[in-house]
Amino acid sequence: MAHYLDDAQCKALMRRARSWLWCSECPTWLLIVAVHTSRFGIALHATQLGLLATTTLLTLATCEGGLHGSHASDYTELAMLERDAIAQDYATLA
Repeated sequence: MAHYLDDAQCKALMRRARSWLWCSECPTWLLIVAVHTSRFGIALHATQLGLLATTTLLTLATCEGGLHGSHASDYTELAMLERDAIAQDYATLA
């Protein structure tokens, strides 16, 4: 079961869960495109940037996992708990 700070937070998340943007995962796809585009741009201009700058920028662009932390699928039990919580939330909406 999901734990919320208060009823207002619960209602706000439920409202957002019904929007097309929440379900489309558009922000995730935009982040993927931005990361890969930045890698390509850095590699394309590597000679102008120099070795140190290129290495530093590629290292930062590659550390995308650090931006959003560990993925839930890395922890099987956590992933199952999240799946069950989402299923219960949608069951209450129906």
